[in-house]
Amino acid sequence: MADLSNAQLAGLIDLLQQLLAAHQRLLGLALARQNAMQTCDLGRLNDLLERERPEVQALERLEKQRKYLLHQLRIAAGPGQLGANPSITEIAERSPEPVRSELLGLAGKLKTVLTELGRVNRMNAKVSQGVTTGLAKVLGALTGLAQHAGLYLANGRKAVIKGVHLLDALA
Repeated sequence: MADLSNAQLAGLIDLLQQLLAAHQRLLGLALARQNAMQTCDLGRLNDLLERERPEVQALERLEKQRKYLLHQLRIAAGPGQLGANPSITEIAERSPEPVRSELLGLAGKLKTVLTELGRVNRMNAKVSQGVTTGLAKVLGALTGLAQHAGLYLANGRKAVIKGVHLLDALA
């Protein structure tokens, strides 16, 4: 890996540090979203969504930079030296110390944060799905009650369970 310049490796380290920081910020937002769901704080959920959008966009830009830099490293390493999609570990194994240790450390930290982010996001998705399913059941029950309670639509017809939304019915 002697063909890789110190500048390229330093650029990779810098980029990995930026990726790690961005993923840590997303993890913080995901944990805050979890807390907001537990307290049913819809205003905070909306705020967190607005804060998450630019973070995701920044991560997309960093990911493009990472792919480009890995492509440049493959070219610099020479034919057959690195795979088509080299991992950070693969690059680290062929790098001199202390770059090797720094790359391996960053790769480990990234893996840990990404694993935790995935876990929290799966949990948040399950909670969101459960709330949505529960609300659908409640609305279905209320709509059924509306049919039997003699509620009428704005056009004067009696509310029927099929094709009517509870909010369309008038008491």
